[in-house]
Amino acid sequence: MKKIIFFLALLPAISHSQPQKNLTGFQDIPWGSTVSEIKKKFPQIKPRDICQTQKNKVDRDNVKRFYAQNDGNCIIWEQENYIIDGTDFLLQFSLNSSNKLKNVNIRKELSIAEAPNFEVQCTQAFEKIGKLLELKYGKGITPQNSNSWYASIGYLNTDVKIWSLGKTQITLTNSWNNKFLDYNFCTMNADYLPVQQPETSKL
Repeated sequence: MKKIIFFLALLPAISHSQPQKNLTGFQDIPWGSTVSEIKKKFPQIKPRDICQTQKNKVDRDNVKRFYAQNDGNCIIWEQENYIIDGTDFLLQFSLNSSNKLKNVNIRKELSIAEAPNFEVQCTQAFEKIGKLLELKYGKGITPQNSNSWYASIGYLNTDVKIWSLGKTQITLTNSWNNKFLDYNFCTMNADYLPVQQPETSKL
């Protein structure tokens, strides 16, 4: 498969420009966009039914229930070989139950079976994306007690940085060594989510 080159759109156009503090979507694609609108910028994306990839009916039903409870959609639109500064990632667009853009995820996942130095590769990806995000949006914050939540779902090691940018929050994570699985693996995620705006007072 021919690799798709992504020319560092995260970088500011002018090196001395002030960090951007407001973000209303992902790369000029606003939250709530349709698939056809997303395809105008990412024509290579293809659908994948997350629910149908589960091996048995119980797992499929559980995943469907999870999406339904979170106003989600089993169909994830994704692009493989999404290249950022020489490193390939998986780009995923998730939709809500109305088939509108709900969140965007840039991820890299490796197991020890795929790469003996899987931890190093995920850490390098985490640092690379983190530096690009800092150039564009300024310093991210490292939340206190973030490792406690990840530890509760089995991860022994996790790095977290968060950017709050008006209508969008970016959460960058690097997690590895899950004690609940019989092999070692790591996952690096840059998760773009719309910030839930508080209801305005009617008084």
